[in-house]
Amino acid sequence: MATEKTAKPRARLNAEKRLLRSATWASLTVAGVLVLLKGFAWLTTGSVAMLGSLADSALDFVASLGVFYSLRLSHGGASAEYRFGRGKAEAVAAFVQAGLITGSALFVLSESVARALAGAEVQFGGVGVGVAAFALAATLGLVLYQRYVLSRAYSLAVKADSMHYMTDLLGNGAVLVALVLSQFGWLWADPVAGFGIALWLLWSAWEITRESMGVLLDRELSAAERERIAAVAAAPSEVLAVSGLRTRAAGADKFIELTVEMDSNMRLYRGHAVMALVKSDLQTEFPGADVVIRLAPYGAFEGS
Repeated sequence: MATEKTAKPRARLNAEKRLLRSATWASLTVAGVLVLLKGFAWLTTGSVAMLGSLADSALDFVASLGVFYSLRLSHGGASAEYRFGRGKAEAVAAFVQAGLITGSALFVLSESVARALAGAEVQFGGVGVGVAAFALAATLGLVLYQRYVLSRAYSLAVKADSMHYMTDLLGNGAVLVALVLSQFGWLWADPVAGFGIALWLLWSAWEITRESMGVLLDRELSAAERERIAAVAAAPSEVLAVSGLRTRAAGADKFIELTVEMDSNMRLYRGHAVMALVKSDLQTEFPGADVVIRLAPYGAFEGS
């Protein structure tokens, strides 16, 4: 029965992994196309806002490559060398991505200030507007697809990628507005747009850093998840208390460690049967979770 009980959750987990991989392929494709188009548009227009967007898309492509390979490592499972799996590869990729975003933001910020002081004009706005409009549509499609994937499967790396592309979406909108306004003589719009993109990039980098550090430093699962774990573990009537709960996440992998306290007069084989039931229920609730359960007599942890 245990195999039948866990078959559907495991199939769902495999489907989620396929969805996440498809999201990484989509981001690589969109980033590659946008790098080529924005490079041409920047050479044609000389727009600093377009330059900023080009730099961001180039880093998107590099970061998406990192996300792609980190996801492959993360989904590779445990091995003799990595007994707890390599789920933290996603957090490492996200952390590196945050550094790249920060560098890009500082570069765009300096270029925006220089352009504002120089007062240089933006040329051939029509080309830039066309590319910016296409980039806006392509990025919107990618962000919507990533949100669809994340609503069905969680990945820190894909979430960071989606957050970055959400920044791109706002940035591409700013570029489009700046180029249009520049054609009406509002030359300040271009450096202001570049400055705005830089601020969004810095904000995005901070959010990604905060989340990835939480994973790398083994932050506990959310309070709601921990409450659910405790409730599932305490469900069997033989379990009198649940203590010593410790949790963490690494990529798609969740690690749960707890102690179930039972009547000290219970036979050992029955206690282990209850432990097996609790483990099965937790892995049904959290597919793919690594669950470690200890057995202790009731009241053993009182006053500790």
